[in-house]
Amino acid sequence: MKRFLTFLMAILMTSSGCAINSENLPNEELHAAPSSRIIKNSLLERLIAAEQNLNKDVSLTLDLVSVSDEAVVAAIKLKNPSLQKIESLRAWISFPDSILEGKTIEYPPDSPFLLFAPGEDEFDQDSGIAKIGFSFTQESEPKEEMLIATLTFLRSDAEKMAALSFFDAREGGHTEALLTHEGRLRNVMNGSSLIPLIISPESSAE
Repeated sequence: MKRFLTFLMAILMTSSGCAINSENLPNEELHAAPSSRIIKNSLLERLIAAEQNLNKDVSLTLDLVSVSDEAVVAAIKLKNPSLQKIESLRAWISFPDSILEGKTIEYPPDSPFLLFAPGEDEFDQDSGIAKIGFSFTQESEPKEEMLIATLTFLRSDAEKMAALSFFDAREGGHTEALLTHEGRLRNVMNGSSLIPLIISPESSAE
């Protein structure tokens, strides 16, 4: 929400700039400036209203499934308490590539995913990112909680701490849940709820 408001302030400053420099405009542009500002202000009001009406209660969690000296298995789960009709989901998970090696990404047999985005069903070992991105089938019913995927990593050093975290979790970033709201695709992911999974030498699955 803070980034969105910063974006709106930038537009407002641009609009103000038009008013400050209006004395240098030709007559026809000067007369057009007030209506331009009205349009911009009206657009801002609609954008703010749309943002305030969004219910950003969707979240993702990283849960430790199993851990040993040789491997780590973690589950990505989606939480959607108000059963919003999510159309597409993106979940990029960063990991320390010097300690963990991405091995497999497995999906539940009843997975409602329809189409994976190109290059978003794989590990990028050089960058240390597990890339997952897909759209839901139109027939899929929202659930309060569901398993998205299970990630398996090989562990090169069990004595070192490792962290799995959601990569680039911001508006327009690489971790988001999208749905159509007032004619536009909007992100309903609660970014502040995305908590890293810390794996220490003492870690154990609950």
